[in-house]
Amino acid sequence: MKEKRESKALWVIAIFLGIIVVGGVIVAVAFLWGVKEVTQAPEVEISVLIAEERYEDTYGRWSGEDKIFLYLQARIVNKEATEDISLNPFYLKLETDALVKYNYHDHDGALLVLSPGGTHTFWVSFKIPENQRGIMLYFKEVFREAISAPVPSY
Repeated sequence: MKEKRESKALWVIAIFLGIIVVGGVIVAVAFLWGVKEVTQAPEVEISVLIAEERYEDTYGRWSGEDKIFLYLQARIVNKEATEDISLNPFYLKLETDALVKYNYHDHDGALLVLSPGGTHTFWVSFKIPENQRGIMLYFKEVFREAISAPVPSY
């Protein structure tokens, strides 16, 4: 009787492991099928026109002890002939002189898609330590190479 239970338990374990393996293979194939290859950045230019440090954001919130808001006015140009680009603020990062990258704090909330041939100027802010200086703005869409622009003196 004990041997029957052990045999049955081994079969249950084998079937369970088989289901996990087959499921894993199916998930891997589906993932690889859906993943696009990373391509070169579209013909896109980004530049930073103005950099200002502030101790309050546009909503009057204080930056906090030893922090500043670095506001950047940036311009992005889509020179691509056929592809839109997404201006999702999550694609923007600021690198400081300490070689640390920060996500955006706030943006002007305007245009989210830039059509081929379009140009858009916008404001974006980053909350960074007061003792660091912003040196480079990065823009990276999913499945694209990053483009960057130096931050002017402020």
